[in-house]
Amino acid sequence: MSTVFETVPLHLGAEPGIPHLRNQNDCDAAKVLVEQLLTMVKGDDGHPLGGMLDVLLQSVNQFERQYYRFAETEAKDRLSFLMEMGRLSVDDLSGVADMAELKAVLEGSRPVSAQLAMRLGQFFRAKPELFLK
Repeated sequence: MSTVFETVPLHLGAEPGIPHLRNQNDCDAAKVLVEQLLTMVKGDDGHPLGGMLDVLLQSVNQFERQYYRFAETEAKDRLSFLMEMGRLSVDDLSGVADMAELKAVLEGSRPVSAQLAMRLGQFFRAKPELFLK
């Protein structure tokens, strides 16, 4: 019986120490492993698997930066993507902004204001510029 640990193909990447994910299947398998490691590590900086988690997160981020030109998308699509990745609904962001405002942004009928970009940046721990055009 194979484990997820055996199903993630890790290849030497361009950056030393960071395995290269060759395709979406590799990335998906790595994400499954990341979720399992997050459950095991539980925020313990000294956990023996913490280093492996860091390396896999770097690999996934590197793959997604390369293959998903995040900056070329619209602000509403970046917000939608982050919400999807975090399994968040508009209701989950009720403390960040008015629900009608968020819905309008996600529908594309309203741009993200500078103030909303600041709040979203704080919520998602990202640069506010990510949410501006």
